[in-house]
Amino acid sequence: MRYCIIPLAIAALIVAAGCGASQGQPAGTASESPEKQTEAPSKVSVADGKTRMEKYLQDFRDALTAQDRNRVSQSAKEIEEAWESFENTVKSQTPDLYSKIEDPLGIVQAGSKEEPLDVKTLSDAATKLENVLKELPASP
Repeated sequence: MRYCIIPLAIAALIVAAGCGASQGQPAGTASESPEKQTEAPSKVSVADGKTRMEKYLQDFRDALTAQDRNRVSQSAKEIEEAWESFENTVKSQTPDLYSKIEDPLGIVQAGSKEEPLDVKTLSDAATKLENVLKELPASP
């Protein structure tokens, strides 16, 4: 009798774990909060993406001036997320501008993680990025 209880207990645990999962998801992922589930960035027009990037670049500059490391880091993240929302369109239709954007954006991303902040380098990269964004047509 004792030997029957152990396999039945294991089977019950497996069934219980399987019931907690949503369809199409492995067991253990159904209880994740929505904050932990990442979604692909929504695609926006080049004009809207450019406007968002310019706004976040201004936030970035303000944070640099204040030398607020947390705000610099957050603004750099927001700049990247704004870029990702229309990056593929720019890459396919204006590849020369795409690489001109990627270079200073890479400096902004990497530099925002450095300690201490290199304000001059980050400011120069932000200026280059702003200038390239001005070259970007509203709808390539």
